[in-house]
Amino acid sequence: MKFNRYVCNDYTLKGADRIKMRKQMFQTIMMICVVICACGLSGCNKKEMSDNKQIDDINIEWGEMEKYAETSDGYKETTDDKWTDQAANTEAQINGNAEEQVEVNTQAQTVELSGQDFYPAKAFGCNAEKLLMCQWNREGREAALFEMEVGTDLLQKQQIDIPEDWNIHGIVSDREGHSYILLRSPWKEEGMLSVIREYDGNSLINEMDISDALGSKMGICEGFLRDGNGNFYIKGMEGGMYLSAEGKFLWESRNDLQEIRDSYAAAIGKDGNVYITYVKEDTSYIGRVSTENGSIEKEYALEGIGTDDRILALAQGTDSDFLLYSVASGIWTFDLESGCTEKRVDRSESSLPYNEYIIIRAFLRDGRFLLVKNVSENDRLTGQIWEYIPAGR
Repeated sequence: MKFNRYVCNDYTLKGADRIKMRKQMFQTIMMICVVICACGLSGCNKKEMSDNKQIDDINIEWGEMEKYAETSDGYKETTDDKWTDQAANTEAQINGNAEEQVEVNTQAQTVELSGQDFYPAKAFGCNAEKLLMCQWNREGREAALFEMEVGTDLLQKQQIDIPEDWNIHGIVSDREGHSYILLRSPWKEEGMLSVIREYDGNSLINEMDISDALGSKMGICEGFLRDGNGNFYIKGMEGGMYLSAEGKFLWESRNDLQEIRDSYAAAIGKDGNVYITYVKEDTSYIGRVSTENGSIEKEYALEGIGTDDRILALAQGTDSDFLLYSVASGIWTFDLESGCTEKRVDRSESSLPYNEYIIIRAFLRDGRFLLVKNVSENDRLTGQIWEYIPAGR
């Protein structure tokens, strides 16, 4: 094979550069030959990953092939340091913790519910097709878990046992359809009891007692997340707490020790890490939380978003790294690489007034933003308004 000239970025390569390029091409050709031979010896069968995904499904680029080594259990990732950053996101996808691809829904929708015996509280979670929420009965004494298909008014009570007077403080779902529920008892002199339960539908799979870890340190749970490694992050008003996948205490962070004035929303990024929104001095930020100690290991200023905007909802975007909801200004997108913010939906475009009491603010996986408001008449709950606002593209 004869090559007369190599062109790269509009420069002609000659001499030593040509030799280097030939060497690289030779190495690439040899690698291709090795892979083809390996496929032939194995009958061209696809090797399965440790989580039963086939390597073809991972869409590995040629330049990333060195990250994987074939073992008796299939292809596994190597520990070469130069691949660490790139491998983090791939590992999250393999383990099923990254968001699954869901078709973007650009339809605005308003659903009104009435005549319900239960009404939604703040704890809320969702998967690709269904919403999960904690609801209280009219007397406010019984908590229950409900499921509802996105965009419908069909509420279905889940047949799970919740201890009397206990409350659901957080709900998160994974790609396999399992739900993780944070339950806490009322405060007593001896403290608060706390557990994380894992459900497959209505079937209880596992229960982790986290009472010793959580104790009474966090009165109000503002966020309950499960990261790319299966660990749990619990956000409170004054900081956060990180628990292992088995519910063991790892660390606790405090806002005041990081000069954070106020922290608001938390979400798992596309890289499987925890991100939070917060205010320091006169600037609003989004920051990546260290899994080692809870410190903010990298922060990004949110240009155009004021410190009084209060970012109360955060989620992965469909066409951006994040979608953010500001009470004062509306819905924004944020891109980590460029550090750019873009207003996607102005607050005035919502039919629900600014001063209305909203019980749920959440981004859905189809790119829409959900606002839920309780409707009252003569100080009695009579229904709900569910507003779906398109935000993704």
